[in-house]
Amino acid sequence: MSDYKELQAVANAKNDLTNQEQVQFEAHYSPQRKSPTVAFLLSFFFGGLGVDRFYLGQTGQGIAKLLTLGGIGSGLWRIGS
Repeated sequence: MSDYKELQAVANAKNDLTNQEQVQFEAHYSPQRKSPTVAFLLSFFFGGLGVDRFYLGQTGQGIAKLLTLGGIGSGLWRIGS
């Protein structure tokens, strides 16, 4: 329950910020987007090890891809699946 109160306090404090401060807050605390180009290159060069899936935050798929050596070339693990 204290996490909820903490989030509520952050939301209230954020509302008191100026527009510029809110933009800076969002840039600093919002989740970072992953580059599709980097994901493709990781898949191309290290796809059999699941590195691309780990990069994308798909840990479970990364482990499965690592254990199956990239699906043994089956095309099962293409980007975007």
